[in-house]
Amino acid sequence: MSIDNGWVPLAGTEAWCHRCHHLAGSSQVERHRSEPLGDLSGRRALRALTVNSVARFITEPANLTGLERDGLRNYKRVSSIRPSVFFVLAERMPMPPDNLATQIPPGLSVLEYLLEDWATVPPERGAFLATTWRMHENVCRFISDAVYDGRLRPEPHNQNQGLILTGDAHPALAPSAIRFVEVGHQGCAQKSEEEGQVIHEIYASLLRQRYRDREGAIHPMTTENILVVSPYNMQVNYLKSILPSARVGTVDKFQGQEAEVVLISMATSSGEDLPRDIEFLFSKNRLNVAISRARCLAVIVASPALLEIPCRTVEELELVNTLCYAREGGDVLGCSK
Repeated sequence: MSIDNGWVPLAGTEAWCHRCHHLAGSSQVERHRSEPLGDLSGRRALRALTVNSVARFITEPANLTGLERDGLRNYKRVSSIRPSVFFVLAERMPMPPDNLATQIPPGLSVLEYLLEDWATVPPERGAFLATTWRMHENVCRFISDAVYDGRLRPEPHNQNQGLILTGDAHPALAPSAIRFVEVGHQGCAQKSEEEGQVIHEIYASLLRQRYRDREGAIHPMTTENILVVSPYNMQVNYLKSILPSARVGTVDKFQGQEAEVVLISMATSSGEDLPRDIEFLFSKNRLNVAISRARCLAVIVASPALLEIPCRTVEELELVNTLCYAREGGDVLGCSK
């Protein structure tokens, strides 16, 4: 691979570039500026271009001074760097983008747009980062199969991670797993007190447990080790009212964060109660982001009727099937309230 002027150019959002600067020992990051990120073998270094929207950067390079483009997707040069190779780092299925990029169809991430129908980047288009440093195998397996063509694997030390449970731990808990807790309720659209009660019981039990990190050290579970997630603000606000010290939020809020355990409340009772279209609640992107926040354990609390929603199109069937697959691949626990 040819690298002009000794620099390897990369583009990413500000959060990613901050991470790169931290790893390279530099703390200076400026928006829309290229910055050196440390020495590579005494000769080459990384240079990061921090952008607010990678999607807009890819499709509308005129927004950045001095940027020239050969075709829609392939860059010839950036005037300050002049690379022969340009790297863009992105997630395959993040939350829906900000739609700043007018040439990318609404609802698509930049990587979805560039990969078209491929689930993961093929060798001729880029490099797939096949190792997760977060998820235990028992969480990673579903994410890998459902989203990444079975190509994602946990780093070996991830297998050390796990909850250390007491004899009276809530039955929904496990050292490492995806658990599907069925809670029957009716008439709930964006808020379910029945699911909230179950979440409260699981949460209280978690705070009496311990966990082992990837290095083998043992710690007590605290509020920092648990994320409580729901797709709806109304359910989020209810969960905050009964769990005042917890980290509670929508899937969008917790993108990029992680914890030992993630509790997910779907809230809606059935297809008849959906406040929005199927694509919102059953979004594969949302389910991917929610479950993959977990290092050890993800617990989905949902009405079993959600798995019986009638679908009108193949696309809707695929969306509902992802939740069915999560139930099938996990441990199912019935919980009546």
